[in-house]
Amino acid sequence: MIGSGLCLWFEGIVLKFFPKYFLDVAHEMHSDEAMLATLAIVIWHFYNVHFNPDRFPGTLMWWHGQISEHEIKEEHPLEYEEILAKRSKADAGEVVHR
Repeated sequence: MIGSGLCLWFEGIVLKFFPKYFLDVAHEMHSDEAMLATLAIVIWHFYNVHFNPDRFPGTLMWWHGQISEHEIKEEHPLEYEEILAKRSKADAGEVVHR
């Protein structure tokens, strides 16, 4: 991908050393690789979000923006600990001010 991209970027220099069909091949390679990368990202996203056996047939987190305590413990343990730490500090602050 990098090689074909550089050939397309510096086509004037490339054409000094290679025939035109070399750029045509580089263009085809570059566009095909971009399509494959895009498809890989889309398929990866669909599996992780929609078809993952742990959450099939899906969750509605994207709709309401809330995550269950079980899911946050499993999927985001560091964020869960951070939330608990903030809550305990807030609770301790409330007790001190009473």
